[in-house]
Amino acid sequence: MPKSAAHPDGDLPVKLDVKDMKLLALLREDSRMPVSGLSKRVGMNRDTVTYRVRRMEQLRVIRKHYAEIDRSVFGYFVCKVFMVLDEVSLQRQRELMQELRQHPNTEALLEYNDKWDVQWRLLAKDLEELDTILMRISTKYSDIISERDTLVVVRWGKARSSAVKSFDATDLAILRLLADDARTSAVDIAKRIEIGPDAVIKRIKRLKETGIIKRFTIITDPQRMGRQWYTIAVQMKQFDERYQQRVLEFVRTTPAVARCVKTVGTWDILAYIAVGSTSEFHRIFKEFKAVLSPDVRNYEVFVGYTEHFITSLPRAIIEGRDT
Repeated sequence: MPKSAAHPDGDLPVKLDVKDMKLLALLREDSRMPVSGLSKRVGMNRDTVTYRVRRMEQLRVIRKHYAEIDRSVFGYFVCKVFMVLDEVSLQRQRELMQELRQHPNTEALLEYNDKWDVQWRLLAKDLEELDTILMRISTKYSDIISERDTLVVVRWGKARSSAVKSFDATDLAILRLLADDARTSAVDIAKRIEIGPDAVIKRIKRLKETGIIKRFTIITDPQRMGRQWYTIAVQMKQFDERYQQRVLEFVRTTPAVARCVKTVGTWDILAYIAVGSTSEFHRIFKEFKAVLSPDVRNYEVFVGYTEHFITSLPRAIIEGRDT
């Protein structure tokens, strides 16, 4: 599949110092942290912190501040569909990518420089809906989709059942704004949905406490940080509670791991890592395998290229709640 430039000014890395990296780490942990909190944690004044964050946004080191939302609250599960695309028609490839990006169930669209060309992350209410969506896409683009593999993501945790009962249209309006920009202030949210700022703050707190909002975090561009990202797919002989806890601890203590999910299908675990060198990748990869040893049956590594699209609140959720 042809690779187009991810950025209009190319993929040249942006020079970042220790303070910038500390800010990125804090924003990954909580992207709604006030400037005053960031300032205190990194030891810089508020104006300097504001300037550095804005600079990283303008240079697309930080692509987005967003609220990570538990989609199960809305009755959806997450699927990952890997595709190999035939090179017979570049125009057909562009049509497929555009359709996947605009599909109401799409959560993310990633491109690889490896065995797989595309990873399509989408939501579905049930297996019948998933089958219908995949059948339509596969039929329409049967001339270029030469191989496909579908995985169902298993949630590590979920929102409390009480969260669903108390959720209303105002909560959805708040989520839509926070999914688009997690740093939107309570005052700005209040103006846009016409309720008081204090009410907004209370609702955000409740959405967080009940687990509907899993966390506030950021999407960064590894290429702009001089890093390469990879997807590590692991198949286990067995994957029990013991290994699950090991994986969760490894993710928690390894900053290079952007995210890790448990899946049902060909692979048991998918880990996404971003590193600055092949030696760093080798070290982390060996550590990850050691965490899962001796029950690793098989593994593959896919070299990432770019994330074309990502959202934590696909249109299917919004349209489903609006009807």
